[in-house]
Amino acid sequence: MNLTPYKPRTFRFHYVWDMNGLRLKFYSITTSSQQMPSDLALDAAKQYANVNMPILREEEGPDHGLGYAMLHFGEMSNWLLIHWWAHQDIALRLLASSEDPHEPHFISRDHRRFHACVWEHVIINHERDAWVRHAMCAPTNTKGYLEDRLPDGDY
Repeated sequence: MNLTPYKPRTFRFHYVWDMNGLRLKFYSITTSSQQMPSDLALDAAKQYANVNMPILREEEGPDHGLGYAMLHFGEMSNWLLIHWWAHQDIALRLLASSEDPHEPHFISRDHRRFHACVWEHVIINHERDAWVRHAMCAPTNTKGYLEDRLPDGDY
């Protein structure tokens, strides 16, 4: 099996996205040849999440109101991953993608077995460690969690 050699991608933290009381650290991932994420794609991702996240949160029940999101501008599609913390130590997930990397319309991929790619795990691993450092300690430090961000750069 021939796998494509790993090439770092560019990671950027954008802001804390407050979605009806769910505060998400919002990141983007791009290839080195891509520009900054377009406002059109960011807006489409937010619109998709604003429609779907309230339903998912209600289905699962109480959560901690904290998490992280990433918009990964891939080579064949754009991927939106939202993880939010519930039940003390569980990260819940929403997964969506566009049909085409140039099309900002997102559709659910939660029915697929996809979890995350190697680049997305950079953020997932950082956020797991940040959750342990700031939320799974006494006293819980919500502000510390929200301020503990993966530094911008190539990973």
